[in-house]
Amino acid sequence: MIPHRPLFLVLAMALTGFAKAQPHTAHLSAATAKPFDKPFPYKTIRVLYNQAGTILNSPPAITLDRPVAEAIQGYLDTVTSLSPKGDKNLVINIRKMVFVRIHKDSYLSLKADIYYSTGNEAWHPFLNIDLEEARWQSTPKNNYGVLLDRLIALLSEIPDPSAPPAHLPGGIQRMIKNKRLHLLEQNPSLTLEQIDVPARTRWVKDYPALLSLGKQNGVYSNFHAFRNGEIEHAMIDLQFDTTDSTYHVGGKGRTDSLPFVIARDGELFKLLPNDSYVKLIQDSATFRFYIPHSLPDMMSLSKVRQLQDAKDPSGSSHENPLVGLVVGLTYSAVATSIRGGEIKNTQKKGLTTDEYRHCLIDMDTGYIIFP
Repeated sequence: MIPHRPLFLVLAMALTGFAKAQPHTAHLSAATAKPFDKPFPYKTIRVLYNQAGTILNSPPAITLDRPVAEAIQGYLDTVTSLSPKGDKNLVINIRKMVFVRIHKDSYLSLKADIYYSTGNEAWHPFLNIDLEEARWQSTPKNNYGVLLDRLIALLSEIPDPSAPPAHLPGGIQRMIKNKRLHLLEQNPSLTLEQIDVPARTRWVKDYPALLSLGKQNGVYSNFHAFRNGEIEHAMIDLQFDTTDSTYHVGGKGRTDSLPFVIARDGELFKLLPNDSYVKLIQDSATFRFYIPHSLPDMMSLSKVRQLQDAKDPSGSSHENPLVGLVVGLTYSAVATSIRGGEIKNTQKKGLTTDEYRHCLIDMDTGYIIFP
């Protein structure tokens, strides 16, 4: 069993170790793959990659020897190259891939939908995996393949994807119970073209309420209410501040229960981690916004907010200021590592950067992504 830590601790370490994490990178190359030493019940694997953009997390990114789908494909092909094969085929459609390296530990995340076929063009939905909370001990080469090795081991335990849930191995059933795996409805079957759909195109179909947001005045209290079009009718005193080119509710100052998005006179305004708002611009089935240079970049705003709330939890003005970026963060886990001047230094450095200013909202998760 691979050990793991609660997500709040992983993210607390990620935030407090932000500067130290930056030089590290995660690598993925077929040259580092070690063949799986057990039978593998699937004949072929095809990898699709439909993540909407680069997800905001503490640097670094993942370095690959080829484009993402090709790099993962090459790695998995190498891992399964010597294993006796079954007669079914797999498609792995990757929707999220994140890496955070903090000190001696690597934190890896993979979200994907998996489909199987018995040889024709009909692909049956099979499994959704979400290993976001998993933790792997670091390796000398810091290889992202550790996560893919775990995926192969997991799939090898399910020789018959059409079997009833009660017939699945106990370890798989526990992962389903813990919501790290989700069985998908296998009918109707899909073609490869129906599966290989860019995220933004799929959002139009999955979240039709997005196309009519902002037509009424009111507030969307959180990300899920925003995505689902669940507006609370209210009139908000939103004032533009010429000093930083943002909007504030009733002027500056921390206010309780600030909504995720405010709709006013046909426009939408998104809450930032510093309790100010910026305009949202609809971009197909998502929304984009820009962080002006009067503020630190989005990464720095996020870290500053968590440091401030760690020092003064009672002053936190809204339930989850970094919805999708930081979930369930326990303030005490961060508070012990705050050093004097860290907030000020983060703000100062963030004002000088051009990165992390053009932002999109991932409508599956609420993550902030970068096109």
